[in-house]
Amino acid sequence: MALTGAVLLFLLPISKTQRSTITWRQAAQIDWGTILLLGGGLAIGGLSASTGLAQTIGETVTGLLPTDDLVSLTFASALFTVLMTEVMSNTAATTIAVPIVISIAQASGVDPVAPAVASGLAASVAALLPVSTPPNAVAYASGLVKITDMIKYGLAMDAVAVLVVPTVVPLVR
Repeated sequence: MALTGAVLLFLLPISKTQRSTITWRQAAQIDWGTILLLGGGLAIGGLSASTGLAQTIGETVTGLLPTDDLVSLTFASALFTVLMTEVMSNTAATTIAVPIVISIAQASGVDPVAPAVASGLAASVAALLPVSTPPNAVAYASGLVKITDMIKYGLAMDAVAVLVVPTVVPLVR
């Protein structure tokens, strides 16, 4: 499907004077490495879910922390999701993490809404690596942002997210 869309960009005109939406010269200037990085993150997320790896990771991570009450499960959910979003796209991580968090909460006898919301919000803070979010990839691909700066500030943002998000979510609910 994506390949069909890409081919159509070369075939469909955007006006009577321009014969295609994109030229080969324009396509050659696209940062394909960044696009492949994001696509790879989504593929890893999909495969992690379909092979059962995500479930195993979720149970292992949350098994290290006490998860028998709402507060600890909410913190564990945010931590689990933040860790996942730093090695794959936040979309893929959220797609994997939220169902796992919900099933673990239900198995623990905890209302799954707060842990699931904390998991979703924590995924939005990913800033450690270019693979985490498309804006991260664009910033890194510009050449103006160093990977060491991303890691330094990303770790600080992760620490804040793991503390603030699970604290605020039960209060807002």
